[in-house]
Amino acid sequence: MLFPKASRALSNHSSPQGKMYYRGKSYSRLKNRGYESLETRLCLAVDFDFRDGVLTLTGDDDVNMIKLVQSADLQITATADGVTSTFNDVQSVVVNSGEGNDHIHSSKPKDIVVVGSKIKINAGAGDDHVVLTDANEERRAFLARPVLLNSTIAAEIDLGSGRDSLKVDLRKHDTLELDLVSTDGGETVAIILLVPAVQKIRESAARMNINIDAGGNLLTINTRGMDQVNLSLNRVAPADLTAAPVPRQLTDTIAIRGEHLPGTLGDARAPIAGSYTLNSTLKESPGSVVIHDLWRIATQGFGKNSLSVSGGSGRDTVSVGVNHPDFIWFPRRVSQSLEMNFNLGAGDDLLQVSTEDVAKVDAKLSLGEGNDTAIIRHRAFAIVDRTQMQVFAELGSGADSFLLDTYGYHDIQTSLDSGPTGDGADKILARHLARRPRPVRYLRNSLDEGADSALAIVSKSYKTEQTVTGNQVRQTTIIQEI
Repeated sequence: MLFPKASRALSNHSSPQGKMYYRGKSYSRLKNRGYESLETRLCLAVDFDFRDGVLTLTGDDDVNMIKLVQSADLQITATADGVTSTFNDVQSVVVNSGEGNDHIHSSKPKDIVVVGSKIKINAGAGDDHVVLTDANEERRAFLARPVLLNSTIAAEIDLGSGRDSLKVDLRKHDTLELDLVSTDGGETVAIILLVPAVQKIRESAARMNINIDAGGNLLTINTRGMDQVNLSLNRVAPADLTAAPVPRQLTDTIAIRGEHLPGTLGDARAPIAGSYTLNSTLKESPGSVVIHDLWRIATQGFGKNSLSVSGGSGRDTVSVGVNHPDFIWFPRRVSQSLEMNFNLGAGDDLLQVSTEDVAKVDAKLSLGEGNDTAIIRHRAFAIVDRTQMQVFAELGSGADSFLLDTYGYHDIQTSLDSGPTGDGADKILARHLARRPRPVRYLRNSLDEGADSALAIVSKSYKTEQTVTGNQVRQTTIIQEI
């Protein structure tokens, strides 16, 4: 079924009484002079095409204003450039806005809507603005009661080229499946998932797969109340600047915050649940633009945390906090595990990690070339009988500084590789303190031959092993018990 296209009307101006005017003169006077009025002209803008449960909206190369509202189960009310139509039994929606600086807004405001339609948006060229939300703009926030729908929002969004912006704001749906693609950098993306702290009948989950070109991006991803979060971020450094938007920035700013609320699934006194998984890659090719990354990662209250980040040849700053007191938190509980895998590549990088109350930590760190600094602090304040920590670090070439500070862990194993001999003045400090009267049960340290200065401080331990390879270590204090 084909529907009339949304249009932009070009017509003669008329008075409220319906009399036609031209340059201030009435039509009756113009007609006596041999002038005839023209019929209303329509400039076609957006096509509506609904077939086999698929609603397709196709725009032109001008600025298109498209608004989609899911007002009932599988019902879409579409407004495009002033033309509104309602469609039923819509299984999926496809928006091809074309070129131009388009505005696309999709909302699911009704609390009674459970079965939604899948949405696919192709923004095309131009500086586009896309919004995906389930907020009810007609209800005031302080009057709205917390509502959680056992419903999924599934969206595929291709921002195309241009300096685009995307906002995903969901507060009532317990599942999100998002695939996001962009063919160039300079994007502004904000994903906000704030699930209310109400009793659930199933785990809430968010799966986000983001593939964009690196450079000039601002990414903000904030989740609260989601039990399972799986975020995949894959970036590609552009080969040159000739095809890039102007002005082109070479820094990506990425802020990730995830908070798992206790008691959102079952008893608040039960062992901590939920998981947060982050997997980020940056692909560079010979001659590609150097990308500098600014990361801010913070998770709170998840039972399992898995964080994997690969950087490029730029100067990267990565800040990581797990169960950090910056959050407004409830009575202290212990996360089960944290797996970290950071490969920062070349450049003078800064890595800061601060964790609290994680029973088992497994960290693999590669700082790459450059004069790098790593400050790692793991602290377990809650009373846990079995705590384990493994830290494997490769500092690479350059004059590097590495600080490892732990408290409350009883089984610790570290392996620190300071890089090639003579590559720079490396400094390593490892300090392991235990809660008295619980000493460290087992401490294993391994330092390679390239370390220029290394100092290990540990409270009284049951068993200690220290291995230093080679003859090039100029200053090494094996163990200093306190």
